[in-house]
Amino acid sequence: LKVNGQDFPESKTPTYIGVTLNRKLTWCPQIENATAKARHMLTIMSKLAGSKWGANTSPQNTLLWKSAT
Repeated sequence: LKVNGQDFPESKTPTYIGVTLNRKLTWCPQIENATAKARHMLTIMSKLAGSKWGANTSPQNTLLWKSAT
């Protein structure tokens, strides 16, 4: 695709306004990205919340839910 002489690369999963799309306009890529982000955040938060020290795990679950939606 070329606009005003500038080439734009073709992508199977373009992102527009923070929403990842695919050619069939399903939510699969968006859900996969949100899930990966939430898992990454959970991993970091789990490392910060030790079994006998660190943050409480109850707020951790709340934050994970809010970040995934």
